[in-house]
Amino acid sequence: MSKVASAAFASLCVFFSGFLHTAPVFAWGYEGHRITALMAQEILTKRAKAEVQIILEGGSLVDAAVYPDVFREALKREMPGSDKWHYDNRQVCRDSARGVDYCQDGNCASVQIPRLFSILADKSRSNADRQMALRFLVHIVGDIHQPLHASDDDDWGGNKKIVLMAGETPVLAGSDQRPRNLHFTWDVDFVKRAMSGLTEEQVAKYLVDNNWKKFPEWMRGDGDVWMAESFGLARRLVYGKLEGFGCAEVDGKKIGTLNGKPWTDAPFQLSESYVSGAVAIVPPLLARAGARIGGLLNAALDPLPPSVKLPALKSESNDSKAAPAVPAAPAAPPTTSLRDALQREQTRTLPSPPPTPASPRRRGRVVG
Repeated sequence: MSKVASAAFASLCVFFSGFLHTAPVFAWGYEGHRITALMAQEILTKRAKAEVQIILEGGSLVDAAVYPDVFREALKREMPGSDKWHYDNRQVCRDSARGVDYCQDGNCASVQIPRLFSILADKSRSNADRQMALRFLVHIVGDIHQPLHASDDDDWGGNKKIVLMAGETPVLAGSDQRPRNLHFTWDVDFVKRAMSGLTEEQVAKYLVDNNWKKFPEWMRGDGDVWMAESFGLARRLVYGKLEGFGCAEVDGKKIGTLNGKPWTDAPFQLSESYVSGAVAIVPPLLARAGARIGGLLNAALDPLPPSVKLPALKSESNDSKAAPAVPAAPAAPPTTSLRDALQREQTRTLPSPPPTPASPRRRGRVVG
């Protein structure tokens, strides 16, 4: 992508961001997606980085990470159902089955992740196919680490719950304190607070520097496992910690309630403890997302050979002995499951990040 094209893309991002307060929000804000992509870039092997550059035709992985949101409506027309690939609407208050209650025709994140991975890893596919798969894979894996992309309370993943931040009061439209939806607070507000004035690049580096030993552990499982992880957080924290939230049967259906009654359009005040807890959990969520995106891209574009011994799935200490060295030029393994590919990623030796040089002053510190 040329500098002119990249600048035009950035302008589009700024233009579309103006709609975030009023339109339903469907993903981490641009900051969150760019941070996870910047993290992934630091994790990629040389071969995987070269493949990314070829597939994106010189474009940026950071731009690719926000592409599915920037061009969401156009992609929806070109690829019907793709607007639903960003989430799984699994109900927090009642049982819901994938393919029945949500994810019809495979249009949900948990089904698309292995499909997109397979396309990206298949060198017989056209570059156009692999490029689109790369854009969506990087984006969707980031999405599912925002817990409201793995859950629902008949509210479009929190988009219908109107909230005020702690200490705010309802005021006229146009103020920074105007009500927004719960999904927006998790996508944007809590991310910005967690950044504490740091740039996206600084946050990404901080998360890599402070979490790289955990990356092999975070490669365990697959998209379904990661989705279940986010769903648990949504049930326990994102919805569960809303003061007065509960599950009750109303008109024969179990739904989320506020103090025993159905939710209304009246703005709900988030407590200080809810906001501080949410801000604290955002960095670990972004760190997991960035690490897993990097691992997926390495597994697809610079795969380890089948001869690499797969580690056990039981929990291991981060201080366990170093994994065996990766062969210099591994042969691509035969078609394999996403879970197997990710298990092999656990054996890849990643160099420890270089120490961060001391800077005169930093504008803040990442929360968490």
